[in-house]
Amino acid sequence: MDVETPSYSGKINQVLERFLDPGFKINSDVYLNLLLTHLTGTPDGKDSSVTIPSHKIFHAWITKAVTLWKEKKVKPQPSILSFALNLAGSLSKDEQIFVKFNTTNTYENLISVVRLDGEAIVKLGFINLLYSLLEHKSGVQWVVATSYWMDILSLILKPQTLYIRKQGYQFFIKLLEKTISFNRHFGLCIVGSMLNPIKEFIKNLPKSSQDLEIQSQPTYDTLHPALAFVTEVLEVLFRNLNMDVLKLFVEQEIKELINSVLLLSQNEEFSFELLKIKLLLMFYQLHVDLRGLKVIQETKASQEVMGIFNLLSSEIVKDHPRTVIKLCHQGVYYWKQIDKNMPVCFRQGELIEFENQMVIFQLLPIMVFSFNTIGEQYSANSLNDDDFKREYMIKLLKKSAAQTVQLAYSFKNRLLALPNVIDHAVYALQFLLRSKQFYSRETGALVFQPLIYCLQDCLQYCSKNRQLSSPKSKLLLDSLLEAIVVYIETFSLTWKDSIETICVMNLAYEFLNISELLLEPRLVVQGLKLLNTAISKYMSPNMVLLIDTPRDSILGHIGPVLYAKCHNPNWEIRDSALEVIYTLCSNAHTRYPSFQKILLDAGLPQLILEMALKDGESFVRATALRCLQESILVPTIWGVFNELGDFYEKILGIFRDETEGVVRKEAALLVCKIYEEHAVADHAHPKIYDVMTHAATADLHWEVKVNALSFWEKVVNRHLHHQGMIDGTFPSVTFSKENRKIVTLNAAEVRRRLVKTLDVLSANGCLAVFVAAIQDDCDLEVSRTATRIAGKFVTLLKQYEVSVENVNSNGLTNVTSPNCWSGASAPMTSSDGTPTDVSPDMELEVTPHSTLSSFFEPVSPECAPPISPSLNLDPHPSVSSDSNSPGVGSTPEFSDETSLYANGFAVPSNPAALDDIVNANDINLLQSIYDPSDQRAGIGGTVSMRTRRVLSPGEFIEFAYKDVDTHVEDRAQWLSSLDEFGSLLDDILRDYNDGADVNDMDCY
Repeated sequence: MDVETPSYSGKINQVLERFLDPGFKINSDVYLNLLLTHLTGTPDGKDSSVTIPSHKIFHAWITKAVTLWKEKKVKPQPSILSFALNLAGSLSKDEQIFVKFNTTNTYENLISVVRLDGEAIVKLGFINLLYSLLEHKSGVQWVVATSYWMDILSLILKPQTLYIRKQGYQFFIKLLEKTISFNRHFGLCIVGSMLNPIKEFIKNLPKSSQDLEIQSQPTYDTLHPALAFVTEVLEVLFRNLNMDVLKLFVEQEIKELINSVLLLSQNEEFSFELLKIKLLLMFYQLHVDLRGLKVIQETKASQEVMGIFNLLSSEIVKDHPRTVIKLCHQGVYYWKQIDKNMPVCFRQGELIEFENQMVIFQLLPIMVFSFNTIGEQYSANSLNDDDFKREYMIKLLKKSAAQTVQLAYSFKNRLLALPNVIDHAVYALQFLLRSKQFYSRETGALVFQPLIYCLQDCLQYCSKNRQLSSPKSKLLLDSLLEAIVVYIETFSLTWKDSIETICVMNLAYEFLNISELLLEPRLVVQGLKLLNTAISKYMSPNMVLLIDTPRDSILGHIGPVLYAKCHNPNWEIRDSALEVIYTLCSNAHTRYPSFQKILLDAGLPQLILEMALKDGESFVRATALRCLQESILVPTIWGVFNELGDFYEKILGIFRDETEGVVRKEAALLVCKIYEEHAVADHAHPKIYDVMTHAATADLHWEVKVNALSFWEKVVNRHLHHQGMIDGTFPSVTFSKENRKIVTLNAAEVRRRLVKTLDVLSANGCLAVFVAAIQDDCDLEVSRTATRIAGKFVTLLKQYEVSVENVNSNGLTNVTSPNCWSGASAPMTSSDGTPTDVSPDMELEVTPHSTLSSFFEPVSPECAPPISPSLNLDPHPSVSSDSNSPGVGSTPEFSDETSLYANGFAVPSNPAALDDIVNANDINLLQSIYDPSDQRAGIGGTVSMRTRRVLSPGEFIEFAYKDVDTHVEDRAQWLSSLDEFGSLLDDILRDYNDGADVNDMDCY
């Protein structure tokens, strides 16, 4: 849109004028950010409300603002000054606008008002302005010609907020990349200025200084920001492979500066900051020396990486194992930036990869911990007796360079001498999780194998000593289990990658049976996750061999373990146990039918049903319902549920009794799956239809409505299938049950069958649900879903030219829906024997079109977009809260003080009663609503249920043909209008006009 149009230009000028009023205060900076987005668009300049000629408005305003602030010495508010800087910067990305602004000296005048020792938002706006000028050549030349870049440099060489530092770093990276091609001397000047704090630090050191405790030095606040700045710039340039700019740092002798400081530093953390820079420079040199080569000999490779190994060796000698671990992580990260340009190295046919060298040092603390845990003698025996472990060590040596083996032995001996090796093992596990993104699948398997051996050793120790229960030990087990699960899932490891995968199931089972660990819920959860991963990835030996006989394996014993965990007081343990049961159910009806016996023998189907209904935690109930969704697909388990006479009542009761939407949405999916997969008993259809009508139209949670609409989609598809549709189309011929012969499905015959389908869908309330959901004015996604589902059906009706005349001459009449919680008659069948799910004694209520709109009123009256004018709300929807509630079509009795509200709640109609509520103390009102002792299963009432309404086929067709394609679009436009540019301008002006009289409660 063009802001110069009369509808916006006036308001923009008013808003900008208000910004110059010294008394103007914006209630929220969000307004300014939104306004800036509307005026300038996205960061790439798209979707802007401003056209190029519109810069005149802003140029005039910025000029006027600078004059007011500078010449009249008016101090601008920081938020307004920041707005001006950001607006000028965003507009200046266009080179034409930059030239016009620059000719009037706008930038100089604006920057002269900025105080860089002031608010953070002003500093950020100043950086953003200069950063925007780097988008074109004219702006770059202006930045080079001025000295404002030095102001940004002085900013970020001091402690600043994260946003200021990051944006400042990006400014200098882009400035160096833009200027290197035409002004290399300027680039050297910038790099020299960046390194100047380090030079000054070294220059001012006392001559007699031997050791340097860097944190105690007064210059630390200056040196540390400088190092962080240099490191960030170097890493981004290295990641972009901009070696020309990196060369500027080498020419400024950065390596010598870092070495000088490193020699003095005795602080491990600060040394690492220096070592990162030194390590990056080594990889830069590696890229310069080896780029373009295809294959390299091991001796040559060893010479090239000698500096990297010397760096690691120096930290090993200092007993800095954590620094070694972090340097290996950084080394793999840097290597991944250049590995595509690096040659490969072979030794006797074995590929020697750099990342594997770094992995070995990261794994050593874990291996040493395992060695210490089980003892030297047991470790030696284990290596001799376990062929797989010995084979792994041989493979590790084959993949290692000679330098790696030599340095690894030194590192191992140092680790064995340290007293807190468990801490280093935990640290190594944490960095293995961070480094996995750089590893190939083969390297991932190389890491996974020793993790399994470490877990095996820990469990062996626990079974003998039962003393691995210190906080540090539990932390290690937690990290170890997490790492195993993450590596299995990240690299999809199987027995082909690592034979150790077949041990995972046994180890998980053994871990869950260690009684001491039961007191630590997080460890039990991790153990259950490992068990779940082993089942889902088919890691049991029987599953690997596709043998479906788990009785004599560990799989045959996990049922009782899961049953016990489902009774644990900790809800996370119960939830994790249900996740394992879900995996078992999923496999029971696909790959491994014998899992059915595991589930049935342990009584798990009945247990998950009870948990879905009665567990005290909503997330557990939701997960239990997900388990039911899978378990009903297993024939034997479905038989168990069918034997329960009240299974349907229990599931449908969730919609009436459950308070949490996350549970009800899973219940809706469960009902949908039951209807799709099984032949539901005829007597259950009316209840299901009534409940799913409520779920799709009256539930307070939009996801419940969407899932319930999926159920109604299945209803439509089933009845179309009854009429002969196959895979979304009607075949040319089909067998007619009505005539007991093969009939030709010409257009007239298909039209007749579609009319019969409309009759059935009308009687079971499906058509009314679609109309109500399409007109849902509080949940746009519900309206969209209903439109999509109904739209496919309507397209079919249009294809075969089904009209109002067709349905009026054939449709059912005089049917009403029963109360869903009372008895219901058996469904009737149509003339060809297909079920209609309508009782013979039902009467169809045909509502006159002139008074019809949505049969279900909106859940929240405050959601007030306009309703389609073609339909009017039914003022008295039917409700029922329990089996004793009034029947359909009846209205509960209310006293003179109350009236029936849309959802069946009684609210006062007497004005005096309303005044009492308005004047009541807020706390008293809340206390009357909420009781801390309330429990999930008995809050003192149930949700008022809406039952089916019947919409005649003719009325549905009239509505659908006219409104179904436009209602959602109108609704979306209404929502988007809430954030329109004009509305935003009105809000800002209203804030100014209202001033201090604005009541904060108006926001509610």
